[in-house]
Amino acid sequence: MMITGSKRSSRLPGSEIRSLLRHAGSRDIISLAGGHPRDELLPLQHLQEAVGRALTRFGRRSLQYGRTEGEAELRDWVCGYYQDRGIRVTPEQVLITSGSQQGLDLLARGLFDPGDPVYMNDPGYIGAIQAFQAAELVCQPWNFTSTPGSAPGNLYIVPNFANPTGESLPREVRRALLQSSHWIIADDPYGQISFCGPTSPWLPDIPIEDGPLILLGSGSKWLCPGLRIGWIVAPTALIELLGRLKQAADLQTSTLSQFTFLELAGLLPPEGARDLLVPVYRQQRDAMVTALKRYWDDDGAFRTPQGGFFLWLTLPEGWSAGDFAARALERGVAVVPGTAFALDRSRPGHPGTIRLSYSKETPEMIDRAIARLAEIL
Repeated sequence: MMITGSKRSSRLPGSEIRSLLRHAGSRDIISLAGGHPRDELLPLQHLQEAVGRALTRFGRRSLQYGRTEGEAELRDWVCGYYQDRGIRVTPEQVLITSGSQQGLDLLARGLFDPGDPVYMNDPGYIGAIQAFQAAELVCQPWNFTSTPGSAPGNLYIVPNFANPTGESLPREVRRALLQSSHWIIADDPYGQISFCGPTSPWLPDIPIEDGPLILLGSGSKWLCPGLRIGWIVAPTALIELLGRLKQAADLQTSTLSQFTFLELAGLLPPEGARDLLVPVYRQQRDAMVTALKRYWDDDGAFRTPQGGFFLWLTLPEGWSAGDFAARALERGVAVVPGTAFALDRSRPGHPGTIRLSYSKETPEMIDRAIARLAEIL
């Protein structure tokens, strides 16, 4: 039987990153490709304790169906998370999702109609591009820093240490954009991984109920991606609408995962996790920057990221990112070509750039990988 799929599914491009990660799983490959946390930093022992605590505290409720909008205890925790960052949130403004990627999918289908534009950085986060394209939205490039306060439509922004460039949105631009009459989706998975002090998901003292701001959050980068816990913070009426879409999609986020996350976040609260993670990721970032300056001909080909997982590197003139990535793989190093993050895959942009991730490998392996990449040149 020939499998063709629907017209909608056939329009979705494949992911270059997924293809690369198939190779990156090999022991012979040094992976600077995926934005994965360092394996040794995943809290295995704390998680074992958290599962036991969840089952003891919540009993069979942990194993039962739960509420579509999320368990009350976890929604209260999300409110406290934002309260600590100066943003007042009520439980009615919170929807627990199966990872923040589901939040993107729900917002793409619940806020917009097919053909609607969504303005975002180019290059942009491939997961957002795929979610918006799956909902038949049109991803439009927009430079948030050059024309703040005059956004032409609905926005998607990663405000802190964005994937793939590592850049952050200045506070004055965030404040100016709040004057917009359009929705602003602020996705903040990397805010906890800051090498320059505490960050804000947007700005303190912002009103959630009046719009236009929608916050997406997750514990995947600073706690545990395998639990697949994320959340949306938005006006109450919008949360109710998105809840109906979620009910049709998966009924609810795993009850056991929610309660385990809750207990794990009690054992490793955000500030404590940050104190453990940031020194390690800073050391790995420093190893990459030092190696690039040592082995690379042009140390002006990148900006040193101040947080997150990624460094955006410009190749010497005349180099194709796709060719470079292929040659890198032959030398045992996985990187992602910049073309993977172009908003319009029919006319790929950023052909002379690559994204390097310093999150997964040790400083020694990062140094070895950069030396191999320099040999290609």
